Amino acid sequence: GKLFWVMLLVVPLMLLPGILAQKKLAQLAQEGMRESSIRNAILVEAVQGIEDIKLLRAESRFQNQWNHMNEVSADIGMRQRKIVGTLMAW
Repeated sequence: GKLFWVMLLVVPLMLLPGILAQKKLAQLAQEGMRESSIRNAILVEAVQGIEDIKLLRAESRFQNQWNHMNEVSADIGMRQRKIVGTLMAW
C-alpha cells in the first residue's frame, strides 16, 4: 500500500544524484590521470637531465613546474572529494 509509494518516491531520489555525478567524476578522473602523466614526465625529464638543469641553473623553473602540477593535481582531488562527500551526505 502506502509503503510502496514511499519506496517509489525515495529510490529515485537516492539514485538520481549518483547518476548525475558520474559524468563529472569521470571527467575529473580523466583530468587527474592526464595531470599525473604530465607530472611523471616532468620528473623523468628532470632526473634524466639533472646535469643540464644544474649547468643552466634551471632548477627554479623545474621546481615551479613541479609545484604547479602538484597544485593542479591537489585541486582535482579536492573537487572529486567534494562531489563524493556531497553524495555520501545525500
